[in-house]
Amino acid sequence: SRFEEETGKSLSLKVFLEHYGLDLQALYSKSSFRGLCAEAGLCERISPEEETWMMSIARKIGHINSVSFIHFFREILQGKDIDSKEGRKTGYQSHLNMLYYSIYSKPLQEMGYSSLLSGFQGLFKSEWMVSEILSILDYLEDTIQYVEKPLDLGFDCGLSLHGYYSRDQVFAGIGHYTPDHWSTKGKREGVVYFADKKLDVFFITLNKSEKFFSSTTMYHDYAINDTLFHWQSQSTTSESSPTGQRYIHHHERGSRVLLFLREFNKIQNVSQPFLCLGTVKYDRQAGSRPMSIVWRLDE
Repeated sequence: SRFEEETGKSLSLKVFLEHYGLDLQALYSKSSFRGLCAEAGLCERISPEEETWMMSIARKIGHINSVSFIHFFREILQGKDIDSKEGRKTGYQSHLNMLYYSIYSKPLQEMGYSSLLSGFQGLFKSEWMVSEILSILDYLEDTIQYVEKPLDLGFDCGLSLHGYYSRDQVFAGIGHYTPDHWSTKGKREGVVYFADKKLDVFFITLNKSEKFFSSTTMYHDYAINDTLFHWQSQSTTSESSPTGQRYIHHHERGSRVLLFLREFNKIQNVSQPFLCLGTVKYDRQAGSRPMSIVWRLDE
């Protein structure tokens, strides 16, 4: 190909991105890598449905910086038996949920699949897609710059401290979403409480619009320093309400508060992932309806 003649390098997703200084999301907002190769006459054309699906998967996994999740995803794509119970590591079911919601956006039944295996086989049938996802995973693993730490939530969970995740992947990771079942609870809210897990999950978007700061959102949620975070509750939450009391006394009551943070909701119309800041402890608060709480990060 002309690329190989011009660069002296053999064409691959990683080499292509590095040579042109592109990032993964920029490429997959326009095309798939296979689609580009097909346009250049280097391989057979692909169906528009497959192209769209590949772009969607790439956007859902393009922010992943968890080595354990990348390794898990790669093992499944390389044909490791999904149904086998042998040698399962911690976080297996959680990772499986996350993998499912990185490929699909609704449970199996709504997608028309009878089992998890049949759901994944739809993807495995397409050799070029499996190969392209493996290339993406290799590229992501090569660009990771942080040391992964597990999250202690008191139950088996595949999420990592300082990992980047979509809301769906967070819910899948904590078991709120499984391939068989999901709930619309928390789909839009900034705060979701799971009574069965004694867990509050906060999704914080610092700038509510792409147009940088607006006066209404600028002062509510912000880092005070590297261990303290100032957060404002929903406007109806009073200090004496059950929710307010749960925030204040969460530690004594054995419940956890988990923070996820992103700067913008969308950039160039692509939903941005959340950074997992980990669990926090109540430090102090002021006001009521809304409450302004300072949380101390555990890490």
